[in-house]
Amino acid sequence: MGYRPLIIVCLLATQCLAAFDPLTLGVGARSLSLGGANTALVFDADTVFANPAGLGELDNISLTSMAGTVLEDVNYTVLGGVYPLGRQGAFGFGYAGTFVSAIELRDGRGNLTSRANFADSVVIGSFGKKLNEEWSVGGGLKYYASQGTEISSGNRTATTLDLGVLQHGLKWLSLGAVAQNLLASDHSRSFRVGTRMALCGTDFRAARLAPVSLTLAGDASYALDGSRGPTQHYGLEFSPADPLTIRCGSDAGNLTGGLSLRLAGLGFHYAYHAFSGFDGNYAHFFALSFNERGWPAEIPSDAYLAKSSGL
Repeated sequence: MGYRPLIIVCLLATQCLAAFDPLTLGVGARSLSLGGANTALVFDADTVFANPAGLGELDNISLTSMAGTVLEDVNYTVLGGVYPLGRQGAFGFGYAGTFVSAIELRDGRGNLTSRANFADSVVIGSFGKKLNEEWSVGGGLKYYASQGTEISSGNRTATTLDLGVLQHGLKWLSLGAVAQNLLASDHSRSFRVGTRMALCGTDFRAARLAPVSLTLAGDASYALDGSRGPTQHYGLEFSPADPLTIRCGSDAGNLTGGLSLRLAGLGFHYAYHAFSGFDGNYAHFFALSFNERGWPAEIPSDAYLAKSSGL
């Protein structure tokens, strides 16, 4: 409980100035374990929170959920889903929220006066469309809300917009960009660009066909109002076999890692995230996902078999 005083100060400041954006903590165990480098990635329902353009690449129903605790006391919950419209695109919905309970409030003499609860949440509705084999675009409307007991004057709501684009024309190299929080005055407006490089794998779009998969991802985020410098995010993903994927990364200098296990459309995902500036502090996140199509069979692709046979 050593971080409770820090949490109280941060949340009180947040309540007085603006609604806190839970998405700044990162969304999706897979994305978190890659250091938040997700702008050019398509991770089923997690795509709702990263780049709405990625929804145009999805043609099956998928669901995701995640839970974790940050700074010992902040409970973090994420829910999301995707509903495809065939080749026309796909709708996505998402929820992310943080909650802290029973925070002790004291007067100037240190006497306990009351206990407060704080909650911040965001609800997202988004749509993505695949224009052709190379380009996808999308947009997402977000509604933020902050609520706190004992300090009701700090309650806030806001509505804002994300716009994204995704490019797959280079096959093994994908590029993505998203402008975030364009309509809100009390949320940081930002621009994010990212890349995904499929270095090897069984997919025909990989740079080199191989029985194992290796993918490198990188993002850079810029504040449109110039309030902070650019931040970098990097991640490496290795899959020795279809059911297992291992990840590691760096989120603005914070070490991250994790893994995924998949079976018949169900996925279990774990992420580790360290936080600089807090000695010994780190967080564990656990997520479950569902994909109606199921996961690929554990055999190499036809392209890989053909090349291996010398055809």
